[in-house]
Amino acid sequence: ETPVFEEYLAKVNAVRPEFPALLREGRYPATDGFSCSSPDVVARSYSSADRMAVVAAYTGEGSRSCRIEAADGYEPEAVRTIGDAKSAGTRLTLGQNGLAVLVFRKK
Repeated sequence: ETPVFEEYLAKVNAVRPEFPALLREGRYPATDGFSCSSPDVVARSYSSADRMAVVAAYTGEGSRSCRIEAADGYEPEAVRTIGDAKSAGTRLTLGQNGLAVLVFRKK
């Protein structure tokens, strides 16, 4: 199990350099600025200047779908998925250990 976890963690860490202003240097307001439609999905936000990233993950069995809604004035800019995760805009389907990073920009 350890090599699988190490491989997964490497994929997760590889996302951080893609959005450094948010995921490395951004403010961590946690649950501010967005909503997640599924209580089974853990989602947290990071913000910097006029952008916000929401990281959503599901660790249970099976899969869960959810919609991430950003606060008024934000529009989707980018999505990055890892593992068993699919995105259709702000609608996510996350399998066990699936993770998605959604980036929003203020209009």
